[in-house]
Amino acid sequence: MNDIELSAKYFLEDLGINTYPIDPFEICESLGIEIFEAPFDGLEGVLLFNGQNAKIGLDSKQTYLPRRKFSVSHELGHFNNDVSFGELKAFRCTKNMIGDNSNQTTDIEARADKFASEILLPNFLIKDLFNYHEPSWDIIKEVSSKFEVSLLSTIFKYIEKSKAACCLVVSKNNMIQFYKPSKTFRYSLQMNESRVLSDFSYASKAMKGLEINNDFELLSADTWISGVNVTKDSELYEWSMPLNSHDQVLTLLWDDETVNQADYEDNSNNPYDIEEKNYSYGGVDNFPWEPPTFGKKK
Repeated sequence: MNDIELSAKYFLEDLGINTYPIDPFEICESLGIEIFEAPFDGLEGVLLFNGQNAKIGLDSKQTYLPRRKFSVSHELGHFNNDVSFGELKAFRCTKNMIGDNSNQTTDIEARADKFASEILLPNFLIKDLFNYHEPSWDIIKEVSSKFEVSLLSTIFKYIEKSKAACCLVVSKNNMIQFYKPSKTFRYSLQMNESRVLSDFSYASKAMKGLEINNDFELLSADTWISGVNVTKDSELYEWSMPLNSHDQVLTLLWDDETVNQADYEDNSNNPYDIEEKNYSYGGVDNFPWEPPTFGKKK
C-alpha cells in the first residue's frame, strides 16, 4: 500500500466511514468545508484555503454526478495532503487536471486523483466484490452502480488491482483513443498510425451498429495484440460494450491462459512490456455510462 492509499485509508477511518456509497459532499459538510458553485472559465474544481478554513468550488456547468463527486474528492486530496494550517493556499484545477490519465499531469495533481479514487472506491470495500482473476463487465457495472461512480473510474480501479492479464481499450469513430493494461498484460496493441480498429474485432462491429454478444468472445489474438509468443494460432478473449449516444466502445481484452507464459517470470528484458497510452482522452470521469441496447447472451 503506497502513501496515498494509506492517507485515504486513515482519512476514511478518522471519519468513521466503512460503508458505501461514499459521499464526498457529506464528508465536506462534516469537516466544515463549504462547497460553492460558479460558471468557471476553464476550471472544473478549486480549493481555497485561508490558513484555517477551506472552500471547494465546482463548475456549475458540470452536471454529471460521478464527475462532480470525483472533482470534490480530488480537491479533498489537496486539502488532506497539500495544505498546512496557518498558510494560504489555492488550487485551481482544470478539466485536464482532474481525472486525466495523460502523462502530462503534474505529480501533485496525480496524487489528488489517486486520493479521490481511493476514497470513492476504497480497497477495503471493493476487494470482496471484484474477482481479480477473471474480469467481467457485469461485475464492473455492478460495482460502479453500488458505489455511484463512473464506469471508467471503476474499470480503472479494477485494471490497477487485477491479477488477470487484461486490458481496457477505449475507442471512438472506429479508432483507438486510449488503452490501459493490467500489470500482467504484457503485449503490444496492434496500433498503426491511424489507430483504426481491425474489422475482425467485435469493437469494430459494435461501431458499425452490428449486434454483438454481451460477453467475452474468443478471437485471433493478432486482431488486437503482438508479442514474442503471439502466433497466428494464438487466441484472446474480447468483450466490447458500446456507450450509447457517445459513439464510443469500451473493450476488455483478456488472456486467460497467458500467451506469453513462457517468459512470464522475467519481466525486465521483455521488449513488449507496455504502459497505458493516451490519445486525446479527456479524463476518467468524462464519459457518462448508459446501458447498452443489446440483449445479454446469458
